[in-house]
Amino acid sequence: MDYAESRHREKKIRPISPRYKSTGYLQHPKRYTLKVVLLGDYGVGKTTLARRFHSAVHENNEMDTTLNKNLFYDGSVDINDDIVTLRLVDTAGQERYRSITSSYYRGANCCLLVFNTGNKTSFNNIGSWFDEANGRISNTDNVTFILVGVTKDFSKREVTSEQCEKIADYLDLPYIEVDTRNESNVLELFKILASTTVVRLKRTMSISVGVSLNTSPMSNSDSKATKLFEKAKWKFSICSC
Repeated sequence: MDYAESRHREKKIRPISPRYKSTGYLQHPKRYTLKVVLLGDYGVGKTTLARRFHSAVHENNEMDTTLNKNLFYDGSVDINDDIVTLRLVDTAGQERYRSITSSYYRGANCCLLVFNTGNKTSFNNIGSWFDEANGRISNTDNVTFILVGVTKDFSKREVTSEQCEKIADYLDLPYIEVDTRNESNVLELFKILASTTVVRLKRTMSISVGVSLNTSPMSNSDSKATKLFEKAKWKFSICSC
């Protein structure tokens, strides 16, 4: 066997470079990473919400100091065999002075509009935050929006459920109420967010390549995600007060 033939055989059986193995693209085609931005007045509970989600999906319930230092809160959820990693980006208090930079919005897949049910001012400002998001995020048609009411103390509630439902209908957004003290509805919120966004991404990819990703008009994955979304659309709330 001459040198050229030997090199040809070596080339044919050469293992895949670890550089490409590490991406996981071919090995894990159903992995998604979504950037989630949280908007709302200062002190309504956005950081607490992000931390509760992080602790809910990590068994040790310990905050990752590296992520916290860099203002990222990562967590993965399993949605119909898809592994969806949600990267929640904290504003670091920039919203207090309305000085959120454009880089905060860049590449966003999801947006949570957060207010505190015990703070009427934060509720009244939701419309302006929604307008800002639409003005800063390019192509908002590809972004999943959910209105989130954070309840810390039911005895100090200043915004009624009817008022929450009314603004949700006006903005045409699903509304979910969470209690960050005991993580009630927190994980459900992010599962709905992940499921709805992944279904939209799959449909967008299907249209862009000109082929259908599903063999039927609506796959089992789509059906479950739609039910979750509709559940939120009908004001998935932790109380009826």
